[in-house]
Amino acid sequence: MPSARMLDEGSVSLNFSQFSPYQRISLIMHPFDWMEAIYQYTDISNQLYSDSYLFSGNQTYKDKGIDVKFRLLKESYYIPELSLGLRDIGGTGLFSSEYFVASKYLKNADFTFGLGWGNLNNSSFGNPLAKLSSSFDSRQGFQEKGGKGGEFSTTTFFRGKNIGIFSGYEYHASFIKGLRLKIEYDSTNYELEGFTSQPQKTKINYGLTYSHSKFFKLYAGFVRGHEVQLGFSFSNNYGKKNTKLSQLDSYKGIPRKKSLQNVTQDKRYLYLSALKYFNEEKYSLRSANLVDNTTLQISFAQNKHISYPRAYGRALRLLDDISPPNVSAFEITSLNSRFELTQVKVERDIFNAYKDKGDYKSLGSHLELTQSFDSISNHEFQPKSNFPKLFYQLGPNIQTHIGGADRFFAGGLNITGEFELLMNRNFNLQSIVRAGVTDTFQVLEQGSDSVLPHVRTDIIEYLKEGQEFGITRMQFNYFGNPRQSIYTKVSAGIFEEMFGGYGGEILFRPFDKNWAIGVEAYHAMQRSYNQKFGFKEYSMDTGHISLYYMEPHSRILSKISGGRYLAGDSGFTVDISREFKSGLRMGAFASITDISKEEFGEGSFDKGFYITFPLEGFSKNHSRSLSHFGMRPVTRDGAAKMLTGFDLYGVTDQGSLYNVNKNMDDWYD
Repeated sequence: MPSARMLDEGSVSLNFSQFSPYQRISLIMHPFDWMEAIYQYTDISNQLYSDSYLFSGNQTYKDKGIDVKFRLLKESYYIPELSLGLRDIGGTGLFSSEYFVASKYLKNADFTFGLGWGNLNNSSFGNPLAKLSSSFDSRQGFQEKGGKGGEFSTTTFFRGKNIGIFSGYEYHASFIKGLRLKIEYDSTNYELEGFTSQPQKTKINYGLTYSHSKFFKLYAGFVRGHEVQLGFSFSNNYGKKNTKLSQLDSYKGIPRKKSLQNVTQDKRYLYLSALKYFNEEKYSLRSANLVDNTTLQISFAQNKHISYPRAYGRALRLLDDISPPNVSAFEITSLNSRFELTQVKVERDIFNAYKDKGDYKSLGSHLELTQSFDSISNHEFQPKSNFPKLFYQLGPNIQTHIGGADRFFAGGLNITGEFELLMNRNFNLQSIVRAGVTDTFQVLEQGSDSVLPHVRTDIIEYLKEGQEFGITRMQFNYFGNPRQSIYTKVSAGIFEEMFGGYGGEILFRPFDKNWAIGVEAYHAMQRSYNQKFGFKEYSMDTGHISLYYMEPHSRILSKISGGRYLAGDSGFTVDISREFKSGLRMGAFASITDISKEEFGEGSFDKGFYITFPLEGFSKNHSRSLSHFGMRPVTRDGAAKMLTGFDLYGVTDQGSLYNVNKNMDDWYD
């Protein structure tokens, strides 16, 4: 039974449970402390995937669903926690239900009481909303209406002849740490749930939960009077700043800095010392200049810190350690590619005045933060860069295909090489190639039933024919910054597994604004299934206009894009995401185009979610490396966009005053 409880914002959980005839695996996200979102698969062991053995063999039915829960009231001394939940809002409706639930702690016990609609209506209590309107007296699922599933239909919410009352009691045992004992009154209507009626000997369920650690839990129960339920969950808060990491990878300072400062009174040695110690900090010093023997100017690029104030603060501390007493001010400029992004100016004595106490608030009132543009070309010291430069990394990579009719899960293990060849500051070649080690994709046989051009639904052919050796990306990029706040990129080559082509992007991003606008246009050409250098006959001119807006208090980034997609359909995509202190990002998107639900097929319209994890949370050192996980409930051809690397909004991330100010407490980290 549901409760009103939620984890802290930024928490992510993976849950598994089993009791006949269901096996469920759920990904649970908490983008806010008042919201829970769940994406889950349910295996129904007493129902086949389809009636056709040739189509799906003996595979059992897999149901996809999305649940959400919103906290309406936060618990206080007298008031219980109160939440509203919606189950299976974007699926087939097999498990759809709505509920209000209240939970209250009393000493070492947690009491829960709730009202449920839909599948939670196993009682003789009439729906009180039916007195307001007769439309609340009946309820139909999406499939009963002849829909394709995947629709967010509010016409079923809180409808049905009856409602259910459920309750629960959870005891936090004092005799075994981490043990909780549970008993609940179950209002699930097992005659309606799923495909066939499930026997229920009693509505009283029993269970226990054991927290092995703050990350891992085991639970067991006895439900419906005759079924054993088993499960586990793994959860962690990835949104909080990792304070231990700052201690493990802290700024160490420069040894014998007083002696060094005597040497660096000669500016040649000052420049060389800056180059040496920036390299040791894994920063790339691009230029340096001493103005009037008092102001030290430098420009640098870094790929170590997610927090820009931490990167700038450590650069300033390093400069303070190596600079002679005559240097009274610092001016540092951050770069990415050839883009000059943020410029920080600060008096040396002011920076040091607040350093010992870490008083970043007082420091902030003295910092001068501006947008840099063509300000470093006249710097006296510019270390020679030997181009071309090659950067690469090799490692294992796992490919998956989930939710197919002939097999629920298929996967492959590859060795992947990622290469970046820098021709100069403006021009690079990014390549990703892979060699297959082993895979199970050859068992997949399901073909595309799409009436649109097969820009995505031939995915099985790409998986099967591209496993031995494939080129994922081989893309040339040329970057430009013709005017302040205007950034450009021209690209050509192989962009992704299914498409290549040529085109470009332009972005207008004012430094002191929370919004940006971009335009991209590409000629896309469909690649051959073997993912080498060949192309098929299909091509499409595609492009979008995108508007970005970052709401500073909630850290919510809204992106609205409109234009033409790969299959020739036109429409718009809304992408909403939230970034956390650690660099974690949770987001969801949905697209509507000018094709009908019938043309789109299963799912009715394109939608999905994604999570970007900062990998430094699993390391002893700071890192900007990220791991991206995303999923669509179903892959269709409508609203498909070509994936191109180095999108300008990401490349210019530090070219935003908001992105500098959002982590102000890291200036002395």
